[in-house]
Amino acid sequence: MTLAICAKNLKKNYGSFEALKQIHLEIKHGDIFGLIGTSGAGKTTLLKILATLEKPTSGQLEFFHEPILYDNKEALRKKRQTLGVIFQNYHLLNSLNVFENVALPLKILKTEASTIQKNVDHLLELVGLCHKKTAHPAELSGGQKQRVAIARALISQPKILLCDEPTAALDPENTHGILNLLKPIRDTLKTTIVIVSHEIGLMGQICDHIAIVHDGQVIESGATGDVFFNPQKLPTKNLLQPKKPTFADFFNPKEAASSRLFQLRFMGESAKMPLMSALVSKFNIHPNILGGNIEKIGSHSLGHLIVSFPSNQKLLEEGLKFLADHNVHLEELL
Repeated sequence: MTLAICAKNLKKNYGSFEALKQIHLEIKHGDIFGLIGTSGAGKTTLLKILATLEKPTSGQLEFFHEPILYDNKEALRKKRQTLGVIFQNYHLLNSLNVFENVALPLKILKTEASTIQKNVDHLLELVGLCHKKTAHPAELSGGQKQRVAIARALISQPKILLCDEPTAALDPENTHGILNLLKPIRDTLKTTIVIVSHEIGLMGQICDHIAIVHDGQVIESGATGDVFFNPQKLPTKNLLQPKKPTFADFFNPKEAASSRLFQLRFMGESAKMPLMSALVSKFNIHPNILGGNIEKIGSHSLGHLIVSFPSNQKLLEEGLKFLADHNVHLEELL
């Protein structure tokens, strides 16, 4: 497995404050990888270190199995040329038009004009902005500005693209437009993409793997569907399920003796099976579905249901075991 990024025991202190504490991270080449956490968790500091904009207090960072040498300015400069960075606030130059903003990194490197023309035109076509090449940033929408920023970050053909809250300032329509753009970029340009965001649902739609950052540490990581379906740590559960429902949300105290309430989570094939109907036909159990939804997490379907069962049904325990045997995660709500 080729690792695009490997972080080993990374720490970052600002005076006596520990912003990052022994970060371990592996991101394989070609992945779309999400760093998720609440404000102040340390994810932006981690992204700055991955972008080589900050030097860690200790630990080692590697790109493609080669360590970053912070004290070797020439080696560091060459490493930075393999990175593209998309900032939350675009960082476009208002005095330059779209073409000139995208071309700027190549002009700084004194690239031939014909090469600049060819590469910029290709990227503007990729991000859908060929018709805006002579427009200035003030004439663009937020989504269009972000597309220009993406094209500029890609103009030097980076192996790794780092995105700092790329959709934070966008409305829902433009947010989905940007996210839908990143997968074709990964597939077309063979670029590893790392996204920092606090928008859990959106990250679930696009990322192959995610890491949860909490209190300066990576507390949980893995395939996106696995982390969403079966979170192990309490902060992860709180991120994915900000408000856990309780029995009192659905029933009054008088109904407590006659009903049992469960939260059901299911993924993949189990999300497509008529399991509730099977409870009726196999066990004569009649579930009362009180709420739920099915959403796409990566390439998987992830479902949530809130279901109550009459507590006096004879085969209830067998029915619950039937659900568990079909990869349904059950949690009784009290």
